[in-house]
Amino acid sequence: RGATPAVSTARRIERLGQACDNGTDSTADPSVFALAFAHARYLLNAASRPGGLPANLQGVWADGLHAPWNGDYHLNINLQMTYWAAATANLEQSLEPLAPFLKGLAEKGVETAKNWYGVERGWVAHGYTDVWRDGRALGENKWALCVTCGAWAALALADASEHRPSDESKLRTALDVLGGAVEFFDAYCERVDGATASKLGLPNAPALLTGPTTSPENSYRFEKNATARKYAWGFVALMPAIDVAVLYRVCDAYLELCDRAKGCAHREAARRLTDGLPNKGRPLVRDGRIDEYPATPGVAFDDAHRHWSGLWALYPGRQLSPRDKDEAYAAAAATLHAKLAAGGGHTGWPRGADPRIHRWGFMLDLAFDFGTAALATAPFRVDLGDGPVFDKNHLPRQTERSRAARSAAGHAPPP
Repeated sequence: RGATPAVSTARRIERLGQACDNGTDSTADPSVFALAFAHARYLLNAASRPGGLPANLQGVWADGLHAPWNGDYHLNINLQMTYWAAATANLEQSLEPLAPFLKGLAEKGVETAKNWYGVERGWVAHGYTDVWRDGRALGENKWALCVTCGAWAALALADASEHRPSDESKLRTALDVLGGAVEFFDAYCERVDGATASKLGLPNAPALLTGPTTSPENSYRFEKNATARKYAWGFVALMPAIDVAVLYRVCDAYLELCDRAKGCAHREAARRLTDGLPNKGRPLVRDGRIDEYPATPGVAFDDAHRHWSGLWALYPGRQLSPRDKDEAYAAAAATLHAKLAAGGGHTGWPRGADPRIHRWGFMLDLAFDFGTAALATAPFRVDLGDGPVFDKNHLPRQTERSRAARSAAGHAPPP
């Protein structure tokens, strides 16, 4: 069943999950998972060192001056996912560049809040940033206009403080940065009255809305011509599901930090923001699935997209669990199955980001099966002595398999 050391690493990865000679079993090679996890730890440790910058999209091994995606920082999942398992994989030192980077992002985001939105309190950053911590939406709206992405990235500070609860510096840094995010969204969100909320299909009024924004990289289908039955695709929306879930978690994390600090400056703003979220921050369900665009009625989801943005409440959020027997968790499971059936999550890092690995990780068969898929499909651009392995359908990122392997093996929180 297992591959022998004489078989090349590339061949061992290729054989994972394939049928054995007996025609009944599939190839299992546990040492490949150990190798991938060790290699992933090496990549992060090498690319994120005290005194330097956090790991970017490409890592530190870019071939030439023009790295794919400019070697920048994507705040719509990539930066966050890079560090999900850092503490639990015993790489806490690799987290050290992240705190000053996020503090700098918040400082620059103060100007973005004023110049872009006319908000004089707090800070905001969007889907992409760079070594200068630019908070603006850098690039096309459909890729970059994610108003909650900076706040999502800042949650890493709350996680770091949670991991080291006795560290006063981590506590204060998380309080300051998340407090600024709470301040901004308390002032920025649009409060709609009962009639408008009802027209949008929202269950509570008044309700707070973000927007214009996007559900990172995802799109929705709407009818363009009722007579010809033609459809078009849209990106920009009001308060997509990810914004509801991120803001709920930001406020929840901030209030937890407040309790540990025995006081904070923006407790009432966090409570006010939570109370005003659509459905009080819980995911909304439509047709038995999580409604990714609850404030944009009458649109169809893009099931085949690789991003899992609409399922943020399941993971990395903490609102839904396999132990829940409610409508929202059942809808999240149905959404996952629909996306997978349509080909969603088909490239390397989404395999590691798939909520099944994390929220269903205690179901070992599922974790193993999807971990196998992550290793078998993730683009790989590092020579392990057998030559590099490429995915011809996706540009290689040196950190993609690192994210998938660390996330699958090292960060499966309790349900």
